[in-house]
Amino acid sequence: MKIKNLGLLSIASTLIFTPAVFSQSGIKDEVRFFDHYFNDAVAVTGKYLEGGAYFGDFDGGSIFQFGAQGGMPVAPGVDAGARWSIINWDPDYGDGESGLSDIELWGRYRLEQTEIPAKVTVGGMLTLPVGEEKVGEGNVDLGVFAAGRMPLDNGIVAMGSLGLNFIEYTDAFGDDDREMSLHLGGGVIFEFSPQTHGTAEFAMDTKEDYFALTGGVDRLLPTGARLRGAISLGLDDGAPDLALQGSYMIRF
Repeated sequence: MKIKNLGLLSIASTLIFTPAVFSQSGIKDEVRFFDHYFNDAVAVTGKYLEGGAYFGDFDGGSIFQFGAQGGMPVAPGVDAGARWSIINWDPDYGDGESGLSDIELWGRYRLEQTEIPAKVTVGGMLTLPVGEEKVGEGNVDLGVFAAGRMPLDNGIVAMGSLGLNFIEYTDAFGDDDREMSLHLGGGVIFEFSPQTHGTAEFAMDTKEDYFALTGGVDRLLPTGARLRGAISLGLDDGAPDLALQGSYMIRF
C-alpha cells in the first residue's frame, strides 16, 4: 500500500467501525452500490439483471467496457450472481485491443441475527478464465469477503466490506503465480426522495494499488426498473484517474 493512502485508510476505517445510532428505516436492499455490487450485505428476493457501460481514463490510455451482471436467490438466505463484459483497451501509444473478460461468479450467505438491526453477509468469488489475454484477462482469481449494512439516523444506511483476494499473474519468467490482496471498502446510501437515492463509497485493493472514491445516483422508474450512474476518482496508480459508468437494472 502506498504511504499516501495511509491517511485515507484511517478515515475509511473510522467510517466502517465507528458505533452508529440505529434507526428503523431498513437497509435499503433495493439500492445497490457500484464498486461493491456483489461484496455487500443485501437480501436478494428475486431475479435481477443489469446491463451497462463503463469508461475509465488511465495515465497510459483508456478502457471501455460494456457488459451485464445479475443474480438470483438459490436457497433461503443464499444467492448467486455473475458478471461478464466486453473490454476495449485504447492505449495512448500503439494499437488498441478488444476482447471478452473473464466471467466472475459470486455467492453470498446472509447471516441470521436479531441483536442489532445490521445485516451481515459472507461470501466468495471465482473467475472463470474465458477472457482474452490481449486485454489482460484469462486468469483464475479467488476471493472471500464479509460485508455489513447498518441503518443510521435520517434514513442513511452505512456499508462496510472486508475481503481477501488471491490474484493470478504471470511473473518475469513466464510462470503463473498468485498474490494475496486485501480489500477494504465502505460507503453510505442517502435518500433524495422515495424514488431517488445517492451513494458514496470507497474501495481499496492493496496488491493492485487500487484506491478510488465513487459517487452515484440510483433512480427508480415508474416501470419498476432502476436507472443508475456514477463517477469515480482514482487515488492510486492502479485506479483510473476518472471513471464514468451507467446502467439499467430490471427485476423479474
